[in-house]
Amino acid sequence: MNFSQIIQSFIEESRLLLKSGHVKADDYKEFLKNISEEKCPVCMEKLEIVSADEKGNVAKYKFKCGHSHIHAKFHETIVMREHLKLKLKKPGKGLLLQECQGYKSSGDPKLPNGVTEKMIIDKEKKEYHHVVIDNSTGNIIHEEHEPLTQHKPKKK
Repeated sequence: MNFSQIIQSFIEESRLLLKSGHVKADDYKEFLKNISEEKCPVCMEKLEIVSADEKGNVAKYKFKCGHSHIHAKFHETIVMREHLKLKLKKPGKGLLLQECQGYKSSGDPKLPNGVTEKMIIDKEKKEYHHVVIDNSTGNIIHEEHEPLTQHKPKKK
């Protein structure tokens, strides 16, 4: 990218950020407004960039008036996962149904993305179902379907 393209990109990014409505801090809004109007955000002189240096996500700008600006870009990805548990109880009968389903982290280094677990303990139907799926491959790594009377829970 040549010098004039860097300058235009900097000014255009400032205009887009200002128009987006996502900028909340008043000082930063004012800064973006000044840049988009091609004014130095410090002294309000006409914005003339005398040097620009871009390396990776960081750009350093020096203005003719003597002020400078360092512009850094950040990108983050947020991953959300859920794990739901349900218990159905009846007065006088106690726990009738227990279900859990969703993401679960794994202590196994072979499963860095964790697993999806689906478990149903149905005391009315006397059934136990447990399925564990590798989140990386989608393969079933554990599956049990048996009468509750034959199920032996693992000791912790």
